[in-house]
This record gives sequence, structure tokens and C-alpha cells, in this order.
Amino acid sequence: MVKKISKIIGFIGAGNMAEALIKGMLQKKITIPDNIHASDVRPERLTQLKEETGINISSRNISILEASDILILAVKPQQIKTILDEISNQTEGKVIVSIVAGVSSEVIKNVLGPDTDVVRVMPNTPALIGEAMTALAFSANVSDKNRSVVRAVFESVGRVVEVKESQMNLITALSGSGPAYVFRLAEELIRAGEKLGLAADLAKELILQTILGSAKLLAESSVPPEELRKKVTSPGGTTEAGMSVMDQKDFSGIILETVKNAAKRADDLSKLNT
Repeated sequence: MVKKISKIIGFIGAGNMAEALIKGMLQKKITIPDNIHASDVRPERLTQLKEETGINISSRNISILEASDILILAVKPQQIKTILDEISNQTEGKVIVSIVAGVSSEVIKNVLGPDTDVVRVMPNTPALIGEAMTALAFSANVSDKNRSVVRAVFESVGRVVEVKESQMNLITALSGSGPAYVFRLAEELIRAGEKLGLAADLAKELILQTILGSAKLLAESSVPPEELRKKVTSPGGTTEAGMSVMDQKDFSGIILETVKNAAKRADDLSKLNT
């Protein structure tokens, strides 16, 4: 059953993720355009969103704050301090939802006040097609009702899990950045096909469907990834020959270091924003 939202949802920042959430909520019919407000520094962007969705727009962040019950901060990390200073002392009774990478709930509460209801969120770009993986970290004082509303907003663009705030930087590195790792794998497989003699269009078609089918099999099967891999890897066969190169090049180590390095950067960004 689709959960309807009666509260007013505001966005400061109207980039791709905000657009995905707005369109997701409207497509799932969990709210109506009149219950959504958005601001952005780009007037043309706001005009475009209003024309496409019918939502309320304003060039003034304070207007969005005043109109909203749930305020979603969807700005770049370097803008967050200016935004927080602008809305400080005016957020009583509001729920502040941040999708800003590297900005902790503590940083937000340090500016807006220790009793502020804060939710730190890490969605990923498949939200653009309604297939996001989103992690939510609620501050302890957020009510069950408001938790349910925030969950519904992000469930409109995919799946949601609740996590501890202390896990958020690692989750940012793993699933927030994860689509880029998958895209890189697709990019290199397609390039390998081309280099070894396939037409570019054919290589792309083969790899995209292979990744799509593999992901669907993984999602719908109760068999763990290791066992699915073994089912494809016959002793002495072509797959084993290819996998042996991954083993020789320490593919597992490369992936681990990739995620560790991204997580370290997330930690560094958190320190920069304290």
C-alpha cells in the first residue's frame, strides 16, 4: 500500500537528486505538487522544474523553510555552512534532512541547535530511474511519524535501509559511490570487447544486458554471489581462465582499497565541514 504524505516537503537545492525525489513522489502519487516547494540559485532550473512538475518555487531559501515541515538540504558540501547559517534560529518544529556528502548530523546541530530533528541520508544515482539504494541515519529525537514520512520520500525512488550515523561514511564509499564502480567495470568490459574485435554497439549491447541480467539474478536468487560465480566457472573452462587474471592482479585487494580510499575521503570531507 502506497503511503500518502500530507506534510509539506521543501528542497533547498534543485539538482538531479532533488528532481529525482520530486518526480518519484509525484509518480508514486504519495503527495501532490502543491505540497512540494523548492529553491535554487538558478532561476532557469526552478522554472524548468515548475513547468515539468507543477511544484512551488522560490529564489528565497527562507521562504522554502517557512513553508515546509520536512526540509531537504540538497546542496553541494561547500554551500552547506552558508545555508545552515541562513536558516539557523528558524527551524523549530522542522525536520532537517541532509543528503550532503561528508556533513554529519553533529555539524548541522552545532549550527541549528542540539534539539533539531536531523536525518542524514545517502542515496545513489539510480534514484534517477527509481532504483536507488538509500541509507538513512535518524537523530534520536525524530518522531516515529516523521521517520515514516522521510522513509516514504526516499522509498519513492528505490529501497531504503536505516543505519547508524557512524556507518554513513563507509556507506557513502560503498553504495553512494558504488554506481561509479559498476559503470567503470561496464566501461572497461565494453572497451575490451572493442579492442579484441567487436563493433562498439555490439560490445555495449552484450555487456549492458549481461550486467542487467546478472544483477537481476543476484537480486532474485537466494544463492550468495560466491556460489553464483562458481556455477559459471567450470574447471578448466574459459571463465576460470579469465578469473585467474583477476586473482593474479589481486582483484579483491583492488576493490577493498577502492572502497577504503573512498571512505577515507568521506572521513576527510567530514572533518573539513566540522
